Amino acid sequence: MDERLVASMSAFWLGVAVVSPCFVPRSENRSVIRCMLVCTAVCLYLSWLCTYLAQINPLLGPTLPKPALLLVDEYWTPRDNLSAAAADRPGGHR
Repeated sequence: MDERLVASMSAFWLGVAVVSPCFVPRSENRSVIRCMLVCTAVCLYLSWLCTYLAQINPLLGPTLPKPALLLVDEYWTPRDNLSAAAADRPGGHR
């Protein structure tokens, strides 16, 4: 996990939550707008954090059926001579 990325994004969203209410014009709904801005910053930060953390160690990986795994193994296995390997395949050309 890149600690600098998490720290910088945390600082950014904390800054948005602290600074954005200062720019709300005076009105009778000022407190509601301030609360809305802070809640928006918190929700966006939590959304980003959950997405970031889910990508670090995914719970589920891609599952392929056995024929697809065999095809991946057949076509993605490194070979010494790729042109000879292509000629050995059905429909392969040199």
